[in-house]
Amino acid sequence: MVALASADQDVFGGAIRVWIPEGFTDVSQVRDVPDHQTVFARPETDESISIEILETPADHADENPAQFHFHTLAEDNEAHESAITSFETPQSPDLPNIMPPATVSIAIGIQRAAKFQEHALNTVNVHVAVIRLADASTDVLISYNHPVELADDSSSRTLARARPVPSDVALSNFRNVLKSFRIVDYGLFS
Repeated sequence: MVALASADQDVFGGAIRVWIPEGFTDVSQVRDVPDHQTVFARPETDESISIEILETPADHADENPAQFHFHTLAEDNEAHESAITSFETPQSPDLPNIMPPATVSIAIGIQRAAKFQEHALNTVNVHVAVIRLADASTDVLISYNHPVELADDSSSRTLARARPVPSDVALSNFRNVLKSFRIVDYGLFS
């Protein structure tokens, strides 16, 4: 896997453009990734960025999107503990490439979960942004996983060679990913 330099990347066949921090690699170069996902990872720190195109859940369309997807990710990750520590709804000036009627919500929290069905629990800051495209009944889910504590017997500890990235750097990276997010071709959602 070749690590990327910090730059804007075309994803989903160029329909979306987004900034990815330096050192992340495209996971699809190593393993199969579902068509509705794009995943980048930084093996040295065990961080990952995932962008998913999801149908807005009909039974949760009025619920806070970021909160809903944060809890869904916790279930999918079989998290033993999960808590949202902050929530926000950024305004358009903060996100120059996301135009109304699209809405954005952000949830940031902590999950304690194991990877690869292991027993060792890692503590991970999970940053979730949901760009809701109501016209297309679509939620674009951006998640940034930032491990803050790797269990001694976790396989992630042996793979992650670098010290954990400071939380303020991870948060800045997440915000820059979101701020750079730009839909180039809305045909992706039809």
